[in-house]
Amino acid sequence: MTSADAHGPAAGMDAVGWAMRCPACGHPLGKLPESTASVESDPDDADADALADAHSASGAVAAVRCAACGARWPCRDGIWRFLCDTDAALLADFLAEYTGVRRAEGRAAMTAAERFALPDALSTTPLAWQWRIRAASYRTFCRAVLAGGMPGRVIDVGAGTGWLAWRLAVGGAAVLAVDVSDDAGDGLGAGEPYAADLVARGLGRRFVRAVAHADRLPVADGAADLVVFSASLHYAVDPAATLAEAARAVRPGGRVVVVDSPIYARHASGVQMVAERAAAFAARYGYPSTAQGSREFLVAGELERIGATIGLDFRHARPYVDVRWALRPLTARLRGRRAPARFAVSIGTKRGARIGDRHDRGRESGRTRML
Repeated sequence: MTSADAHGPAAGMDAVGWAMRCPACGHPLGKLPESTASVESDPDDADADALADAHSASGAVAAVRCAACGARWPCRDGIWRFLCDTDAALLADFLAEYTGVRRAEGRAAMTAAERFALPDALSTTPLAWQWRIRAASYRTFCRAVLAGGMPGRVIDVGAGTGWLAWRLAVGGAAVLAVDVSDDAGDGLGAGEPYAADLVARGLGRRFVRAVAHADRLPVADGAADLVVFSASLHYAVDPAATLAEAARAVRPGGRVVVVDSPIYARHASGVQMVAERAAAFAARYGYPSTAQGSREFLVAGELERIGATIGLDFRHARPYVDVRWALRPLTARLRGRRAPARFAVSIGTKRGARIGDRHDRGRESGRTRML
């Protein structure tokens, strides 16, 4: 699969000004500038002063400012910074440990060719076995979520380097790639090749990167058609709160999709996995990498229970990796080991769909089942 045909012909929204809100106080910030160059505020816009805080001699917008609380949200190195100081302080230890582990795993050493091939791993790609799972999930995501058409606006929460955001932008979506890390090896900073590629295609305005907390997304209510967590929801301390924020950010009839977070049939199995992982990390890296207190897993039925309280109706599509992967539960039982996690593409549709919305239920090639 090449980058250009990842989701069919490029179409959709070339330029999009995301409707933003202050993550500190929730006050509207107006439309995010489509670029940081030559953007002037609209004198008729009540929120125009929020977009006119700092102009260089060339007229570049350096930050947006909240008219209500005075918070200033800058853009540096092509990445908007919407992380509150309190969240940054709480995340400092986690990010130090997380970045250390990811670099030790070789993720930061990926070549441009390896990054552009993702989620299909090249023979030289670090942790290629993990990417085999990601690739299977991505194929299922395309069938179950994108088969009815590319959403106009997508928020990729926990975007990492932005490989998924890049593919969606090539396919026609306007994507806001959100992560708490701007690391140049494995965070949003590593997405520069993707940004440059889209600029070369004339699609640069479709790909916006922002450092922000998943529990305080810097967008207005209903700003997105789709919010996706790709291998990221299990990092939440409180998945219910994180999903509630995603539900706020998506429009009625839009979708919140959870991909590649481990789901265990029993809570005890997840707890055991976390303990095993912490012990392995402590032995290998010198720390368990548990500073944030993340859940690290979901439990069967949990998404449905959360969705019932926040207005999301979940269904699930099961990716197929290979026979050996499918037989893991049986193999674990025969060997007397804990049950392994299952991975799914879990699709939550926000209630209150507008007339004419289509979500193409049941188009997952028969692999849909409830978890």
